[in-house]
Amino acid sequence: MLNKGFTLSEVLLVLIIISTFYFLQTSNTLDDSIHKNIMAKNIGNNLLELQANSLLFREKSCFNSDDLIASYPICFNNKGNVNMAQTVKVVNSNLEITIFLGAGSHEIK
Repeated sequence: MLNKGFTLSEVLLVLIIISTFYFLQTSNTLDDSIHKNIMAKNIGNNLLELQANSLLFREKSCFNSDDLIASYPICFNNKGNVNMAQTVKVVNSNLEITIFLGAGSHEIK
């Protein structure tokens, strides 16, 4: 009599090993995405605070951060408008912040 195939315990052992590796990979990915979302919200809040300060004190305010790679400095004039529309990249992540002209609104991708 030929017994071909695997026993139930062998199949379960393989499934447990595969699911463990999958869980470990998924949890690391979720931690990275949560960290990126927190960083994006912090930068967005800092930009809004800077814009509000420039409006309140009626003076030019510039955003300085080591976390951003920008072609031009991000500055708001005394009316709260940004000096240059640009796309800014966040260091060590694939996040991009697009800053629009005018009221200095921004979009985070």
